[in-house]
Amino acid sequence: MRRFPPAPQAPLRLLCLPHARGSANCFHPVSQRLTPRVETLALQYPGRQDRGYEPYVETVQELADHIVEVIDPWQDEPRRCSGTVRGPRSPRRGGSAHGRALDPC
Repeated sequence: MRRFPPAPQAPLRLLCLPHARGSANCFHPVSQRLTPRVETLALQYPGRQDRGYEPYVETVQELADHIVEVIDPWQDEPRRCSGTVRGPRSPRRGGSAHGRALDPC
């Protein structure tokens, strides 16, 4: 999990899930616009950037289990989720990578 930047006093957390080949860094610009009102948490998948030494997940179930494990400690504040489908600049299926379409987690 990446925090861009830490905002522990924020009343809301935004959990960001990058697209399949993406990384947590694609959400850094969004976090800069939202801080300090929203704390942005972005998932860094195994096998990406600084986790490049770790093996990729093999199944969607394995990824889901990993996500649940990682977000468990962050469930003490209200939160919303945002994700991407094809990349950080590609709004698809009614959503946007830039947090405009937020769904409760």
